[in-house]
Amino acid sequence: MLREQFAGEIDTLEILEQMKRNYPIDANRVVEMGFSMGGAAACTWRCITPTSGGAASPGAGFAETREYQKMDKSDEWRALPAYRKSLFHLYDCPDWCWNLQMVPLIAYAGEIDPQQQSRGRDAEGDGGAGAQIGADLRAEGRAQV
Repeated sequence: MLREQFAGEIDTLEILEQMKRNYPIDANRVVEMGFSMGGAAACTWRCITPTSGGAASPGAGFAETREYQKMDKSDEWRALPAYRKSLFHLYDCPDWCWNLQMVPLIAYAGEIDPQQQSRGRDAEGDGGAGAQIGADLRAEGRAQV
């Protein structure tokens, strides 16, 4: 494993292993899905473990805590000690998102949903930090899909 696992990840792995023991499951056809916090988890899981199964479908989840929590606007980020900043690398997607090149991904969020990072960072074209993940499914973006 690339890094330490969080409690929810261990639970997910244990459930999947139990399902594989009891049912004929093809690991290449497993799709991680989630909405809101679950969307963030599905996106993060596939960024960090791109070869662990089939596809991912995160919905309305955040991908970068610093941006989602607006830490720069409140000066909270600047006040954090370096060791705490480094911990965001364990969970946030931007450092890992290049792994998504190997993963079939259908990400979604409402057009005005404030929590739509897993749908596509930089959906507004602001050139934000990190790579875009997901697809723009608004009318002008549908032709790209």
